[in-house]
Amino acid sequence: MAASKKFKNKSRCTHPFCQECIAKYIQVKVQDDNTAKIECTGLDCKHDLDPFSCKPIIPSSVFSKWCDVLFEDYVLGFERIYCPNRNCMALVVNESERNGTLKKAQCPSCKQWFCFQCKLKWHAGHRCEQSGNLRDPNDIMFGQLLETMNWTRWPWLWPLC
Repeated sequence: MAASKKFKNKSRCTHPFCQECIAKYIQVKVQDDNTAKIECTGLDCKHDLDPFSCKPIIPSSVFSKWCDVLFEDYVLGFERIYCPNRNCMALVVNESERNGTLKKAQCPSCKQWFCFQCKLKWHAGHRCEQSGNLRDPNDIMFGQLLETMNWTRWPWLWPLC
């Protein structure tokens, strides 16, 4: 392989791959898998690819999306859920600490209290396992449909459903 066609992952690792192959690999990881941390494809290599080393060999749209995914993963990597209030559904972020166990939370939009662990209205006096009996059956079915179909809840479309 010509040196000009060889991919260089800065000083992270030295596995020799052609630029075209790495570019296609990155494109699939970013566009299809929405992956932030993309590992080198070298056997047993656990080094991540350096986005700035990859920038010259991938389309600018792929690099831009990769940066967005990295931003979300590293900066907004806190646990987040949608408010369980069907009339609100604002995105609520657990900013208490990374991987912290927040239980009672208040939606910043509708001000309703809810359980961050079971994603239901606040159930004072009930454990999360018991709180399922407090849910509206339509909400349960809709949540199951979202998970089954791997759909995303878009708050601005909710009133149209």
